[in-house]
Amino acid sequence: MLSSIFLWFLLYKLWLLLYSMENYLNFFDMLKKEFAFWLSSSLLLSLAQVIFVSNSSVAGTLDPSCPIPDTAARNPIDLNNIINSFANSDCLPVTLTQATEFFRYYSFPTAPGVSKGRYLTSTVYSDTSDAIIGLALLPAFGNNATQVEEALVLAGTTVYEGFAGPQPTGSTTSCYKGGATQDFIPDSDVSKTIFTYLSNLFNNGDACTYTVPEPNLGPVISLIGLGFIGYRLKRSKA
Repeated sequence: MLSSIFLWFLLYKLWLLLYSMENYLNFFDMLKKEFAFWLSSSLLLSLAQVIFVSNSSVAGTLDPSCPIPDTAARNPIDLNNIINSFANSDCLPVTLTQATEFFRYYSFPTAPGVSKGRYLTSTVYSDTSDAIIGLALLPAFGNNATQVEEALVLAGTTVYEGFAGPQPTGSTTSCYKGGATQDFIPDSDVSKTIFTYLSNLFNNGDACTYTVPEPNLGPVISLIGLGFIGYRLKRSKA
């Protein structure tokens, strides 16, 4: 479209030259200048478009990232698990400017060691079912989220923030869908964090493992049978 504008501009200039030219030679001399101007402008415009498209393509292919350093994990496999635990493997490092309160959900005595740990959240839950689903706590993790502690993370700590991803990782159909805020701190910062017990959660179990029990018809059948026998006995006496 811009090239067409330059073409019309050139035609307009040619018309002005034809109208005001003093002689034949002057016309061709000025025509060469106008053509050179149009050609250089078109080349610059094309070059600018190529640069813009190239930069846009590079920006469009950038993948979400979670820049947790190797030193923050226990080993390479652990680092991979940490990153994949975030939704879309995306997290943001945030250095706290003041002591900040987070929460740690755990179950005692089922897993007493998990009252203090690297995975925290700022999401508040009042029952186990919502906590288990929001934090994507698979039964294999052994964490039933029956208790909650306050985790006071000190100023200067770098926290990797994002959202809990589904478990198993990448699942689009799992009941353990995640969605709660997820905040990760390395082991070295866990030892500096102040954990304080807050309360027990209302234990309504794990909604993802609920099953409807089959009705026990034994007593009902027995009562019907006894009633039928009584009825027959009564008829026989009559």
